[in-house]
Amino acid sequence: MDARRSGAAVAADEQAADEHASSDEFGETFEDSEDELHDELDDELDDELDDELDDEDADPSPLLTATQVAERMKRTRSAVYDRVYRGQMPGVLYIGRSVFFRKVEILPWLAKWEQDHPDEFPS
Repeated sequence: MDARRSGAAVAADEQAADEHASSDEFGETFEDSEDELHDELDDELDDELDDELDDEDADPSPLLTATQVAERMKRTRSAVYDRVYRGQMPGVLYIGRSVFFRKVEILPWLAKWEQDHPDEFPS
């Protein structure tokens, strides 16, 4: 075989090299835009979490106080304590002399209670 290559072979090699370089550039461009998209989504999620934390209902505590439960029930705190002492409230937790409610147990109960008393909760 001849050690010299034809002009067509050299041109084909140059074209392949150009295509490879442009695919690398595309890959870098694609990766850059993907990173930018991830950053934008992270920023949006951070903003949403900040909004939720500003909301009173998004309290990170797993407990509610008797006052918070009374406000949701549109009752006095004494009425809530009466129900607690009669055993009519779920999720009761005593810490010292204070009464708290476990959110995972009391929130579904409160939702049902609100449905059973619609006249007290206007839409």
